[in-house]
Amino acid sequence: MKTLSLDTQSSTKSATMLRFPLARLFTGLLAALLCFSFAASEAQAQSKVKTTIKVEPLSLTPAQKRVLASGGVHVDVKKSGNANIGTVIGLVKAPVSEIAPLVADCGKYSDWRESLLNTSVVTRESSSVLVCKGTAKVPFPASNRNGHFRVENKNEKVGGVDSFTSVYGYIEGTGNLEDMFGYWLLQPFDGNPEYTVIKHILSVDIGGWIPDFLIRWATSRVLPDTIYGVRMYHAQIHGIKGLKKPTYWE
Repeated sequence: MKTLSLDTQSSTKSATMLRFPLARLFTGLLAALLCFSFAASEAQAQSKVKTTIKVEPLSLTPAQKRVLASGGVHVDVKKSGNANIGTVIGLVKAPVSEIAPLVADCGKYSDWRESLLNTSVVTRESSSVLVCKGTAKVPFPASNRNGHFRVENKNEKVGGVDSFTSVYGYIEGTGNLEDMFGYWLLQPFDGNPEYTVIKHILSVDIGGWIPDFLIRWATSRVLPDTIYGVRMYHAQIHGIKGLKKPTYWE
């Protein structure tokens, strides 16, 4: 009977040599899979913004300019599909460079916007793109609405004028909204760099059955207070007194 002798040293060496390339291959595949998964998740997160909107140039009539110059605001609310689209335009006595950082920091909106609660930054995708969350006050009988919003801040030319824009959109599935999107446009007023004209577009579909007149009423109250809120917040930072306080629920 022949006795077979196994070369254990050789077989161990062969197994080790085989195991290392397999380990490297597995590690490489895992890294590639993770990178692909991360990229796919990131793309998916960005694609969840339900509606995007294009920033439109500012166009003011002489009468509207007189209203703004006197400290008033221009408000317009209209129905488009299931959404109520509101526009507010107003002035702040400050350069765009002082107002833009306040609008850009959506994580601090509840510090100066009476209609919002518990705003904060969820993540920063880049130096100009971030995701914020917050809760919007909604009048009875509806409940408050919350969600996450993707915000993109830019310095760009709009209508041939150097401007700051902040475009935002609701990330679908992150709250109890149907949809919300809009933008801020900041420019020097009539070429005067000492004054900033703010145009804020807010389009909202809060979902559920709520009378349109109630939504329009609430939107028409919220919009002026975005202008008053910016004025008050800027005044607080720079020690300016005597400005009108927001009156959201009064």
